Amino acid sequence: MVIKIVNHKLQFTEKYPEIKQLFGYDTSLKWKVLLLVAIQFGMLAVVKDMSWKFVILLAYCFGGVINHALTLGKQRHNKPPKIWILILSSKLIY
Repeated sequence: MVIKIVNHKLQFTEKYPEIKQLFGYDTSLKWKVLLLVAIQFGMLAVVKDMSWKFVILLAYCFGGVINHALTLGKQRHNKPPKIWILILSSKLIY
């Protein structure tokens, strides 16, 4: 299976060589993760006086989207430059 994926990647990069410039690390990932974490903490002030049904709805919709984005930030091809970013995003998700 791994060999099949590697062969497919090689064929794809040979057919479209300009795609190679998109490979690499996202150097702004740490700022994106910190912004998402700050938004989650900022939502505490927004929901403090809301009824529970709205809090649960916001937690499901709003928090789910941010947690999904933090999970994507932990993928292998988007390694954060510092391990503390990974730890911070992991602690908020689980």
